[in-house]
Amino acid sequence: MERGAEQRGPSQDYLDWVYGAPDATIETDAAAQATDIIAEWVEAGYITEAASATSDADALADFTSGEAAFLVTGNWAAAAVDVEMDNAGFFVLPGTEPGAAPVASGSSVAYSISAASEHPDVAAAFLDFMNSPEAAAIQIETGFMPVDTGADVASEGLLGDIADSFAPVAQESNIVPFPDFAAPGMIDALTGGLQGVIAGQTTSEDYLASLQEVWAGHHG
Repeated sequence: MERGAEQRGPSQDYLDWVYGAPDATIETDAAAQATDIIAEWVEAGYITEAASATSDADALADFTSGEAAFLVTGNWAAAAVDVEMDNAGFFVLPGTEPGAAPVASGSSVAYSISAASEHPDVAAAFLDFMNSPEAAAIQIETGFMPVDTGADVASEGLLGDIADSFAPVAQESNIVPFPDFAAPGMIDALTGGLQGVIAGQTTSEDYLASLQEVWAGHHG
């Protein structure tokens, strides 16, 4: 849902919701359309009936063994796919219009320094390192793309595809956070609710209303 909502509606609406802006909501036409597409994919057979009971590891194994045509996931799976396959490619989910600037979730780990930290300077030094060329090289080797688009990224194969796809996202400042950042407990509402959508037991409207309820419980 979240990646589809990013592509089908204004990114700022989504950002406002994740960051808790007053009166923000996920109950938008864009989010409803994105959720409806998931339900349509299930009905068409693009998503298996067993999807809700399939772990990320099992989905990855199905893909690398040729049992699935696509693997909708993050670039954290790239290292494993690259080892198991020599003909896999990567692309960011496209927008609704040709030539639309690509949008993707990223920066999946949020770091902060506690006011009670005994060594805040050491913590700050670590955060500085995470943005360094040295850290970028480590990230690239394991299939992740650094935010620094000037880093020396891969140019061939699967990692090259990821680099080519990620660069315009970063350059257009279209890296958006994951939706579970919106409130404590949101990840449970997202996953459980989407399982209901996949099973045909939850409508898009009820699903989004449940997410908004969790959001309102935290942000007021």
